[in-house]
Amino acid sequence: MRWREDVPLNALASACSRSHMTIMEQFNPSLRNFISMGKTYEKALASMTYAAKGYFDALVKMGELASESQGSKELGDVLFQMAEVHRQIQNQLEEMLKSFHNELLTQLEQKVELDSRYLSAALKKYQTEQRSKGDSLDKCQAELKKLRKKSQGSKNPQKYSDKELQVGHRVQGNEPPSNVQHVDKPLVFVQALYLLAVYQLYTAGYRGVR
Repeated sequence: MRWREDVPLNALASACSRSHMTIMEQFNPSLRNFISMGKTYEKALASMTYAAKGYFDALVKMGELASESQGSKELGDVLFQMAEVHRQIQNQLEEMLKSFHNELLTQLEQKVELDSRYLSAALKKYQTEQRSKGDSLDKCQAELKKLRKKSQGSKNPQKYSDKELQVGHRVQGNEPPSNVQHVDKPLVFVQALYLLAVYQLYTAGYRGVR
């Protein structure tokens, strides 16, 4: 019985490395860009909030002035009602901004940084292990080729056939296991979708108040 050598070398290791690199070079940078755009959006909303406070103060002031005169008291009441509705909308917007910052941007930024460090360390460790296994695999295969040459010119091929099997099993021990799965996108992706859903609920609530 002879050992079969029909598995491409390092094919699985290369696929796993590519999966790591895809996450680090494409997915995570895109997520960082999303966070950056979110911060820009947050600043724009904060500026709008500041301007809205000035509008609220002006409404209240006009309502107070109108209420001082008996002829315009009804107008003053209307202005106060408008100011109250605006105050509720403003409070909802401020709460949404806090949640957007604390529950989405901050959490997502922290998770991306942790994920990047973990992936870099995991890829480095994986590549080091595969290089070590690759060196051992090359040695075993070189030995296997020598044994096959000797077996072809030998009067007792069974002697070398047994050795071939032994070396073949050593080769098998140095190859990456066939059940290794490709690296999935990190959990932060799922968490990002969840946090986005939370944010959408807040914005929906804000629209409902309007």
